[in-house]
Order: sequence, then structure tokens, then C-alpha cells
Amino acid sequence: MASLVRVLMMLLVAGCALSVFFQLTQTRHLATTWSTHDLLLLKFPAAVKANPNNKNNNKKNNNNKNKKNAVPSESPASEPKSAKFSPAPRKDGHKGKTVVVIIPFRDRDLHLTLFKKYWRWFARHGRENLTVQRWEVFVSEQFDSTPFNRGWVFNVAFAVASGQLNASPEVTGAAGIDFDCAAIQDIDYLPEKGVDYGECEVPIQLSSEIDRYDWKTPYLKFAGAVVGMSLTHWRQINGFANNYVGWGGEDDDLFQRLRLNNLLYGDCYPWCEDPGLLAFLFGGDPNIGKLGLSIKRPKIGSGRFSGKLMHGANHTKRITDGKAYDANVVQMKAMERGDSRWKTDGLSSLAFRIVDHAVDTTDREEFGITYHHIRAKQGKDPFDVRLVPMAIPPGFCAGKLGRAEASSVPGGWVVRRLGSPGQQQQQRQQRQQQQEQGEQQQQEEERFPWELKDLRLRAASWALAADVGTASGCPGAESATFLLIDRRRQLAKVFTDEDPRLLLIFLGSMQNPLLDGLIVADPRSKADLRRAFKNAHAFADPPTEYSVCTSISREEGGPQKYRIYQGSACAAGDSELVRGGVWKAYARDRPGVEAVTFCDNEKHGVQKVVYGASCPKEWANLEWVFGDTFYVPKHAPGGKVFCVGSRERYQEDMSFSRLLPTADCSGDGFRHEFNFGSVVDTPALASMVVCIGRDGSGRRSRVSTGKQCSQDGFMEKGHFAARRAAEASSSDTIFCVTSDGSSDVIQESAGGKCGGLRTDNMLQKISSRDITMTFAVPTVAPELAVSQAEPEELMTRTQVCLGSPPNAEGAKILALGSECSRLKDTKLLFQVPSLLEIAASTPYANEEGISGPPLFVLVEEEVKCFGFLCPNILQ
Repeated sequence: MASLVRVLMMLLVAGCALSVFFQLTQTRHLATTWSTHDLLLLKFPAAVKANPNNKNNNKKNNNNKNKKNAVPSESPASEPKSAKFSPAPRKDGHKGKTVVVIIPFRDRDLHLTLFKKYWRWFARHGRENLTVQRWEVFVSEQFDSTPFNRGWVFNVAFAVASGQLNASPEVTGAAGIDFDCAAIQDIDYLPEKGVDYGECEVPIQLSSEIDRYDWKTPYLKFAGAVVGMSLTHWRQINGFANNYVGWGGEDDDLFQRLRLNNLLYGDCYPWCEDPGLLAFLFGGDPNIGKLGLSIKRPKIGSGRFSGKLMHGANHTKRITDGKAYDANVVQMKAMERGDSRWKTDGLSSLAFRIVDHAVDTTDREEFGITYHHIRAKQGKDPFDVRLVPMAIPPGFCAGKLGRAEASSVPGGWVVRRLGSPGQQQQQRQQRQQQQEQGEQQQQEEERFPWELKDLRLRAASWALAADVGTASGCPGAESATFLLIDRRRQLAKVFTDEDPRLLLIFLGSMQNPLLDGLIVADPRSKADLRRAFKNAHAFADPPTEYSVCTSISREEGGPQKYRIYQGSACAAGDSELVRGGVWKAYARDRPGVEAVTFCDNEKHGVQKVVYGASCPKEWANLEWVFGDTFYVPKHAPGGKVFCVGSRERYQEDMSFSRLLPTADCSGDGFRHEFNFGSVVDTPALASMVVCIGRDGSGRRSRVSTGKQCSQDGFMEKGHFAARRAAEASSSDTIFCVTSDGSSDVIQESAGGKCGGLRTDNMLQKISSRDITMTFAVPTVAPELAVSQAEPEELMTRTQVCLGSPPNAEGAKILALGSECSRLKDTKLLFQVPSLLEIAASTPYANEEGISGPPLFVLVEEEVKCFGFLCPNILQ
């Protein structure tokens, strides 16, 4: 018996020893120093240290590609035929390693400030062995009004850093940095001590231990967050995809690009099952130690990233797009099936224009850090924000707008392009060209006023007709506000300290800076401007759209969940809009409305909708957090009625509310609770925008106030500011738009009324039923005092005419501006207000000139959206 016990004990000890050895060499769940990189060195040392240019080594790796546990070849796969990249930047002989860190960026200014402070510490103390001696940090900002595109934004900065000439006209032969590694970096997750950005012999996910995911990655095939590669490998996979719009998908696409190029060097860590003794004796997890299952990850303790420093910062709310998400899913599934789209969607198909490129060398000498802030716009069409016009009214500096006096500054209107320098700056630039002075001075003088303080200084310098360093000589500029006018729609917002990024959003939403925008300086406060525009019937504070959606990807037999989103569409790919489930509500309290709040249970992804402005801490034994509050009329006579009902069940995920476009929500286990109505938004505004479109044949015209000028085969040819006929002043002329059955015609009214006989081609009786719209324009240009104008075209009126196109007998079309000279039998109908007239129509801006209401509407929206104006305004 004793012998049997001794034998069993020996077997147990031997088994434990074998188990320990197995775990030390095959799994990473123990606190060891073994890593995927270490395993590669033990099993395939030549693979990790392989030279991508070594043909013999590449051949050897390719031969082993299909063997069990074979390491993916580091040699580049067949390069996409469409990928014609510029040569690698010339070697600069730098010591140590140079790392390019690329931060996809939008609306994270506070995060960026914290990031820079932290990176100083990390550059000096983040690693014991400081092999990285130079950091080139690219803050890559998407400069438009479309949903965020993380992959495209990374590609832009990578193209600039690597000197990819075919991506943008602004990337020249002198561009490009000699770097060793390039990493994509999420700004809200920071590396802890021990993370090595200089390790990129093979593609590596530096952020392998993330605090948010219990110090691991969210799933095995995750390739998001912080990923580093060499120039060769980024080009080999063609960078990121450019077509993943909105949040999600681009990092999963990156994983597939690595897989399809045999660049996955990781095992199943941290998702392997711990084998233990019994698992070892009976085979264990077959994935342990098997490489090519994931992207390579650092050894334990060397991939820790935390968001704790950033969580206290103002985290921008993600604005999602359900349709974009659905498109992302389709692309992702195709990539999983091995789609070759990656060869043509990425760096090779990249096209952008650099709007601004600022270089900050403050931390270069002490910390080795250089920051490049790039603002880029998609496409290769020219885009120059310096062309945006700005107008400054008489008396601006005194802070008192009124009749121009000899002592007022400026004495008349100043209208100039925003990128124009002051007079002394112009003189210095001329001297600089003659004397070939340094580049640094030129860059400082041409600095664009991206921020409110700089815009105030620019306005002061123009008003005083001098180059000034402060606004002290122009008190009106010290606290001035600016009206940002979208001339495509004649809608404006006030730019103040309340929203410091509004100017960036405004400029980024334009297609043509010279034609689409106008900035008007004003010394009055936002409250005073709001009051003036309200009195002039030119102020809109529209309600916001909300929608209710149901989950369509639920478990079999599970509950159908309801969820409220801001906007007129579902914001997730697994939801479907309830038919008729869109309503309008205010985002802030005001007289005559009542509060409705939706509350979130994060555990089950359900919502509880309550009457009032607060959430219950507990309901149905579940915890609830505040989602959002909207304000609506409780009843809507003659309008849409919605109901709210709730259901409480013993099964936790069955307890939630539903919201339906009907009067009663009872049934299916739901108890009806209350009703509310939709806000009816019918503002009576004084001004409008009129557009003229032309069809493909060039024989038909269309006149509209909305998108119809670019629909049904028509293309917009131009637009102009006008007043509604009901708000016309005594000096305005009213025009009527009628149709002859195929093409629209503009006719001057008789005695302020539309009707009588048409007189263009034939006499035809028309009645009010034939009129599709009416509008009014000032008959003659007002006399306005002007101090500066650059160029004079900014004060010129544009002609609207009727005529016959060449080679189109009998046809009559409408045209604007230079198009009129190309027509036959041209008849001038009227001239539209100039840019200066639009600016001078600001209420109380000038006692002399503009009679009637303003030629644009001031808008005050309660919520943020992708662009300068939210979609419900544009409708």
C-alpha cells in the first residue's frame, strides 16, 4: 500500500512539474516574461529578424506558409497593381529610432492638451532603454461636415509623413520623414511605462492590455486602438480602408488586411484557455502557441494603456449614422470572405487637399517631440479657406453701430478676403520678397485666424487699417461676435466663446469658400443680436428631430427592444425605424412644453421612458442612468400623438418602455402611461434663398428654394439671397415663378401681385394657381460708404437673365452672371443683392442703407450635428 502511495505521489509531482513547464512555454496567463516575440525567436528566429529584401529568406518562409504553426511570411505580398507609392524618404542619418505617431482627430481639443502634457513624461520616462529619440506626432484632423472616418484620417497623415506625392498636390518632393515605425494612436488612451513604440519588425498591437477591457483586448481578432508597423508593411496592406464612414469597422478591416497579407504574428493570447494538469494530460487547447491567429502583441506588462487621465475630460459624444454603419458591415463581411477590395481602397486611392499644416517644435529640443497639425479635406478639388470674405461695419471699433461719421472707425464698410494681411503686413511681405527674408517670418505673417481671439485681431487690424498686435485700439473688437453666414442657404450662426470650434465647422462645411461663406463682424453680444433678428422676423430656433427604433437582431424568443435616437434615422445597424416614429421636440425647456426623459440600462441595452426631467435610480430591480431629455407639448391638437408604455417582468431584460406613434401603448404586457405631441415648426421668416437649375439638355430651367435644383436630372447653376414677398419693402420688386409645363420662368409682378399675361414667348393667361413661388429682391443697390474692398467683385451685383441657349431654337432658359453673355436674345430680369448688401442688411448695422428685413436668417440650434447646420434645418 505504501508503495502505491509513493508511486502516485511521484506521478503527481512529475505531472505538476510538466504542467508548470508547459504553462511557462506555451501560455501567457502566468506573470512571465515570455511573449509572442520570444516564442518566434525560439521556434523561428530567422522569421522575426528576416530582412524583407532577402529573396532567399522570403522563399523559405513562403514554403512553410501552409505548415502547422508556421509563421506568416514577413516578405511583402504581391503589391496591389494600383499602388504606385513614392520612394521611401531619403535616410537622414538619425541616431536611435524615429517614430511617427498619428492621432485621428476631431473636436478633442481638451484631450489634445492633456495628451501633449503626458507625452512629455512618456518621451523621457516611459521606457528604461530610450531607443526612440525622435517623435513625429501627427494630429490629423478631418476638415469637413461628414461623419468621422478614422481610417481615411490616418491615411492622410501617413501619406504626408511618407511623402506620398500622388495623394495630394500639397505633398511635394521635399516632404517625407525618415522613420522606423508608424503607429495609429487613439488620443484618449495613453501608454503606461514599458510600452515600446520602436518595436515594429512585424505589425504589432501595442495596446494589448487596456484598462477598459479588464487589461486585455476586447476580442481575439481585435486590431484596433494603437497599432504600429514599418513603412513597408503599412504600404503592403495599402494602409487603412478609406470607405468606413462613422464609428466602427475600420479596425476589423485592418485585421483582414493583415490576414490576407500573411502578417499575423500573434497566438491566441489573451484568449487561450489555461490548460492546467488535466488539460495537459489530455491534449490541452490546440490553439496555444499556434501563431497567425491574431496580430502580434507585446509581452505581458509591456502593452498597458489607460484612459483614466482622459475620462475626466470633455469626451465628445459620438454622432452615429445608421446607414453608414450598415454599409460598413457589408464591406466587413466581404473582407472576411477574402475580397480583394483592399488592393484598391486605401493609400493607393487616397485623395485630399491640405487646408492647413502647422508645425509645433516647442518640445523638440528637450523631449524630441515635433507636432504636425494637419487639417485635410477629401478630394483633389482646390480648397482655400483664405478666400472666405469678411465684412466689418462702420463704427465697429467704437462698439456703436450707426450712421457713419468722420470720426468713426472704420468710416465705411470693410470687405476683404479672410486670408488677406493688413497694410503693414503687405508692406513687409513686399520688402521680404525684395530682400529674400527668412521663411519663419513669412509663415507668421500668413497665419490664418482659426480661433476667435485671432479673428478679433484680424478685424481690428482691418478696421484700423494697420497691423496691430492687440485689439486695444479698437474696443469694439475686444469682445466682438461674428455672424457666420452660409450663403448657400442664407442661414447664419453667431460665433462666440461659447462654441470655440464653430468657425472650424463652418469653414469645413463649405464646397467653395469664396462663394459659400460670409463672415460679418459685430461688436454686439449674442443676446443683443438674437433680439435684433427676432424683431426683424429673421430668427429661427428650430426643434430637433427624434426617432424611435426597434431591435431587429434579437435572440430567438427574446424581447423586441425599443430605443430613442436623436435624428430622423436609427443610429445603429441592428435597429429598424418604427413606422411613423419620428417627431420634433426641443432640447431645452421653454414655455408651453413639458419634459420627457429616456433612461438607459447599460446591462441589457434597454430604455425606460418617463414623464419629467429625471430618471429613477432603480426600476424593475435594475439600475438606470440618464440618457437625454426632450421637451414637447403634452397634447397636439390636429398633430401627431405618441404614447409611452412600460413593462415590468421577472426576467430583467424584458423590463423596459416602448414608444409608439399612436394614442394607446397598452397590450403585449405593456401598461399605458402617458401621451405627448410633436412640436409643430412653422416659422415665418423674412428672407430666403432662391436657386436656379438646368437639366442635362440645357433646354429646361428650374427655380426652387431647396434641393430641387439638383434633382431629377437638374444641376444647380447658382443661387441668390431674396426676401419673401410678404416681407418685401417698398424698394423691392416682387417676382413670380411659373411653369410652361416643362421649364420654370421668372416674371415680374404687376403692382406687387402675380397674374395677368405672360410676355416671354407668347401671351398666356396665368392665375395664382400657376404660380409655384414668389420672392422679392431690392430694385437698386443702396449707397453704402466703403473704406476697403478686396476685390471689388465682392460688392458687385449678379445679373439674372432669360434667353435662348445656342443651337436650341424656341427654348428659353434662365441664367446667372457670365452665363448670360452666352445666350441669344437675352433679357435682363433683375440683379441680385451683392455680398456687401447681404452684410449691410444685418439689423441695425447701418442706419443709412438697407431698408427692409435682413437678407439672411439667424439660426440657434440646440444640439450638435455633423455639419454647420443640422439636417432638419436644411429640409
